[in-house]
Amino acid sequence: MAISINTLHPLFAARASGIDLSRPIDATDFKAIKADVDQYGVLLLQGPRLTSEEQIGFAGRFGTMEPQNGRC
Repeated sequence: MAISINTLHPLFAARASGIDLSRPIDATDFKAIKADVDQYGVLLLQGPRLTSEEQIGFAGRFGTMEPQNGRC
């Protein structure tokens, strides 16, 4: 997957394109996404709308999630 980054502010936030989170993300691509999150603090990911299960699955790759409103 070819990830493109567009910086939104010189110190904080970027927009990533070329990512389809509705498809499986391999370890290499996830490592690149995580590095961008670490660098920019906020990374806007554009693409198809995700189901709740897809969003939870992707977010869970960043680490242990804490329940919100009894769900996790």
